[in-house]
Amino acid sequence: MASTVLTKSGRAIPEALVAGVRDPGVPAEPAKGRLRPKVPQLRGSLAGNFDQRHATIPAECLAHIDGIDASIAHISAEVALLPR
Repeated sequence: MASTVLTKSGRAIPEALVAGVRDPGVPAEPAKGRLRPKVPQLRGSLAGNFDQRHATIPAECLAHIDGIDASIAHISAEVALLPR
């Protein structure tokens, strides 16, 4: 369905699930771009027995991505300060 969590739409779905949203239509609705036509399929794939125990994995993945993004920002800032 969604090939990446690096887009706003792709990230909104796991964030909603981690936050406790269990209505399959809610995380699917913000889909934009190429994901928008897939909203009916997204709703179907989000219906199921996902509970807070399952949310641990995407929560850890999102936290890891955030940490990497922070490292990239820090390194980029340091590189920008290097003499030319």
